Amino acid sequence: MYIVPSKKRSNGKTHVYYQLVEAVRTDKGPRQRVVLSLGKLEHIPAERVRLLGKLIDQRLTGERRLLPPEAEEEGLRAEAERIARLVMEKKAAETPGGEQVTLDPEGIEVSEAVELGPVHVGVAMWRKLGLDEILAEAGLSERRRIAAMVEVVGRLVHPASELATSRWVERTALGDLLGQRPDFIGKDLLYQVSDRLWAARERIEEALAHSERSLFGLAETTVLYDLTSTYSEGRAQHNPKAARGYSRDRRGDRPQPVVGVVLDEAGFPKATESWKGNTADSTPLGEMLERLEARCGRRQGATVVVDRGIATKKNLKFLAERGYHYITGVASPSRREWIGELHAEDFAPVDAEHPDVTICHRRRDDEAFLLVRSVDRAEKDRAIRTRFLERLEVELTDIAEAVASGRLSKKEAWQRIGRARQRNRRASRFFATELIESDGGLRLSWWRREDRLGEAEALDGVYVLRTDRTDLEASELWHLYMMLQTVERSFRYLKSSLGVRPIYHHYEERCDAHVFISLLAYHLLHATEHLLRAAGEHRSWPTIARELETHRVLTVSFTDEHGKRHHLRLAGNPTEEQKAIYAALGITANPLSKKRYVVEPERSGET
Repeated sequence: MYIVPSKKRSNGKTHVYYQLVEAVRTDKGPRQRVVLSLGKLEHIPAERVRLLGKLIDQRLTGERRLLPPEAEEEGLRAEAERIARLVMEKKAAETPGGEQVTLDPEGIEVSEAVELGPVHVGVAMWRKLGLDEILAEAGLSERRRIAAMVEVVGRLVHPASELATSRWVERTALGDLLGQRPDFIGKDLLYQVSDRLWAARERIEEALAHSERSLFGLAETTVLYDLTSTYSEGRAQHNPKAARGYSRDRRGDRPQPVVGVVLDEAGFPKATESWKGNTADSTPLGEMLERLEARCGRRQGATVVVDRGIATKKNLKFLAERGYHYITGVASPSRREWIGELHAEDFAPVDAEHPDVTICHRRRDDEAFLLVRSVDRAEKDRAIRTRFLERLEVELTDIAEAVASGRLSKKEAWQRIGRARQRNRRASRFFATELIESDGGLRLSWWRREDRLGEAEALDGVYVLRTDRTDLEASELWHLYMMLQTVERSFRYLKSSLGVRPIYHHYEERCDAHVFISLLAYHLLHATEHLLRAAGEHRSWPTIARELETHRVLTVSFTDEHGKRHHLRLAGNPTEEQKAIYAALGITANPLSKKRYVVEPERSGET
């Protein structure tokens, strides 16, 4: 095999493209046959192109020839290896049954194994959810649909930038699974596709909601809603949503957008939207529900589960007017009015699976309240308070010594006390401080406020739920509210496993598209975990992906007794653990058949 140039003129300019060809015998004599189009090879100097062809031929035939020192250049050899691998995959043919060859074991070579397992799951979930058909109806061409699959599956398996994702494809068996090498994937195409996906998000979300409802039999009687934030690296001057506000990532130094997600009771996202980074938690609820209704239709009587920061009087009134029920938490300071109820005798375990969680049901007017005590949560509350109490005591003791020694003025002492309280806000309200001037000196006196400490200890592990669902049992209310953990877990996945945080884009639409790609990847992730849980497998996707990543694809090369070079493309055998995961997902454990490409020993055409 060797490389030949091909010149084309466009807009008055001459462009040189290269093709890898091989000599074949025909009835009319020797002819050249194009094996692979190589593009412009802009990163290879023109004087090295012929040498690149020799390296590719050497890699495919296994023959070793004396080549000039330039052949040892790392970049040239890496490119030759990449192209040779593409040739093997493109020209692979089904292995003929019953054929026998004799080979020399010393001549066997094995290529680098590329990732199959997690990619196979991602592609299988993409197809189960019907995303290819959904994107076709949204107007995306086949080429762009493949690029969309690469971007979304890439975000699921290996979250990275568009440039890194375009390179990641080459290290996976995605081409084998698709039956074609997606060598047209580049960062520019991925950017274009992400823009198209964001522009069509409403149609995509509506179609996905219908697909998941049919596939998993979802009732959709409960709506989970919450907000989170991510943050941008850089100033993001072209993104009006990037503003400084309350950062859940503790990165108040970075501009951020706020992201809201609505999910059903099974945890599948139904609608997503983003707002300016200084948007209050309670502001966007009405807008999000209107978007949900536009995508999925209004479900009269559905229950909306929201966090206490969102459950303002205005929002609860809005829910009632729209025909929704609500379940929310009561703000922490409001728990004090329930202290008298904490010793009631009708506290009972929520169920057999949660014996350490006890609940008590109360009615007030047209609302039901659920008092909940959790042993684990009480231990956590005590541990946190104790840590901050001890820290603040140490700081106040140090300040008192500095005041007594005369090293601090009254103003400086109050400043240090203020900073100490700020650092230990969780314990600040449990201490009283007083600076006393006597005999020309200054003394700091501080003491614990035992009344407040006693109240806090009584409320350890206690939280209160509020709802207008007076028709539900206490245990049902608790289980519905605890589904908010699904939302919180979704946000953790989005930020950590699916690459939402941080955002490196500078334009509003590109930032929104970045988040939406991660939401689509979450659809694949949640469908995977949903099927696994139904089969009794409760491990998270990151754990499952690590288990599957050893299932790989490689090429075995050898020369037979006739001098033919055989390249056998095959997947490794899955382990029993991997087979069990595939079975739980309802997908095959052997997605690829063995393929072979044979290179004849004849050589011609080079000068």
